[in-house]
Amino acid sequence: MSITEQIDLQDLVIKACARSVSIWLSEPDSNNFVKAEPYFIKWGDRSLHHHAETQKFVYDQASQNLNAPRIPKVHDCFDHGIITYLVMEYIPMLSRKDTAAACLPQRTADAIDWLRRLPPPPGASIGPLGGGYACHRLFQEWSAPLRFSCSEALEIYLNKVRF
Repeated sequence: MSITEQIDLQDLVIKACARSVSIWLSEPDSNNFVKAEPYFIKWGDRSLHHHAETQKFVYDQASQNLNAPRIPKVHDCFDHGIITYLVMEYIPMLSRKDTAAACLPQRTADAIDWLRRLPPPPGASIGPLGGGYACHRLFQEWSAPLRFSCSEALEIYLNKVRF
């Protein structure tokens, strides 16, 4: 994508999301995404850059494996003021009439299993690639209070602090 195309895309994204972002800023529990085919756009704080790096890694791994689930391609991740936008490929849901939809529970299980077996990149720690804290609902406000270097460190934290 040329720099001009990237700037045009960013302007389009900001305009497409303006109303929804203003609602989200006043009501943080509201949705922080918009489906604007051919894109799926998510916004939030700067930690989205780390999530974009993770998704790019998973996309690259999936594109080299015919048995992998379909992973959305990251088109852009950029900051505009205090908001970070993550622009991804939009993958439409299967309709109930689609024969593949009947296999959805098994396909979902297979996708989770594939992701679970995906080896981490060299030097990766628990959390998004490129830095940042692990995100999960078991952490207060969905974000770990510190970085964990390994699963044992996370286990110690959970056993001592959380439970």
